[in-house]
Amino acid sequence: MAPEELIEPGGAIYYYHNNSTPGIEWLRRIEAHFKSCIWLNPIPSRNWNRPSIELIRKVFPMYELTLDGLDQGTKHLVRKI
Repeated sequence: MAPEELIEPGGAIYYYHNNSTPGIEWLRRIEAHFKSCIWLNPIPSRNWNRPSIELIRKVFPMYELTLDGLDQGTKHLVRKI
């Protein structure tokens, strides 16, 4: 995902889909609405130095989409209840 898809108004992946609210704002709204949220990332953590991943990590605690990551993420969610 390109950072522009998250931070630019109208930065949708589809050319003809224009949304005036940037994608990162929608993610912030999700985070504000729910008591506890995490982001499960299928990309290995050694490759998380990408700009779009860094933007999302500022909103959600991020875990790898692995058995260990699921375990860690679940523990994080339970602590928040």
